[in-house]
Amino acid sequence: MTTLSANIWYSSDGQSWNYSPGSPFPGGDGSGYSVAYDGSGKWVAVGDGNYSGNNILYSTNGINWTAASGSPFGGYGGIGKSVAYRGGKWVAVGDGNGSGNNIWYSSDGQSWTAATATASGPIFGTGYGYGNSVVFANGKWVALGNGYSTKNVWYSTNGITWTAASGFPFSYPYGKYVPTGNSVVYDGIGKWVAVGYSAAKTPPIPPKPKPTTYIDLSKFLLPTCPSSLRIDSIEGRLLTASILDFKEGIYYAFYVDGNKVLNNIQTSTFQYTFPFPGKHNLYITCSDIPTNNSAQKTLPKNIVSVFII
Repeated sequence: MTTLSANIWYSSDGQSWNYSPGSPFPGGDGSGYSVAYDGSGKWVAVGDGNYSGNNILYSTNGINWTAASGSPFGGYGGIGKSVAYRGGKWVAVGDGNGSGNNIWYSSDGQSWTAATATASGPIFGTGYGYGNSVVFANGKWVALGNGYSTKNVWYSTNGITWTAASGFPFSYPYGKYVPTGNSVVYDGIGKWVAVGYSAAKTPPIPPKPKPTTYIDLSKFLLPTCPSSLRIDSIEGRLLTASILDFKEGIYYAFYVDGNKVLNNIQTSTFQYTFPFPGKHNLYITCSDIPTNNSAQKTLPKNIVSVFII
């Protein structure tokens, strides 16, 4: 009988499968995201170590696995999402858990070092960015992810230093609101193709209404909430946050891990105390009337991840 911790499986024929012993990605919530083979006897797998820090594993037989060294993806709370091998080098991308260390490299799959950007700032933009996919082709590494900005595609010739791609892929003016690159492939003859998420263009700004006794706020509502969430400070479990582009007369709701915890916020700054530690996903939504089960709500503009000790 298998368990939720059986997160690496192997087979000799692709039909009958057995799971690796010892819960390679620890705990019931640990999970693997990607695995690669170097062609000469070593496997590397990346995933979610369930806050153990074991986000990259290696094996010489595909059955028994050992945690890599170097605290890849920030160790505790980080997540590895994709790994590739070429020419004596391993490269892995993922979520550095706010550290900005979202791409890592290794020569042996066992000891890992965080990659650096050619310009200032972390790879994939802000500290809350993350990588989703990495490939090597035509003498170049290409990584895709969520830069919480225009920096959603990065490239490197050595896997160590990385440069943000030009053209604003998956971002404004082609779309915005948490754009994300998910997968990329090279055709072998000169063309790369990448796929991901890019929200629709921002609708045109409505004309300024003529003076009247009231303003119909519903005409300013967008499919996505026009305001975004910014973390100002975290002291212990007390969060102080701001609503950017705050608009009076709009009702805001604050969500933690998909659950609405604050309703009808009408100030640009607010506070919330987390009941328990761990990694949490935060966002706000908007409404033209006090939010309830029948209120017209919007999609979040951005999702912010935080780790509470």
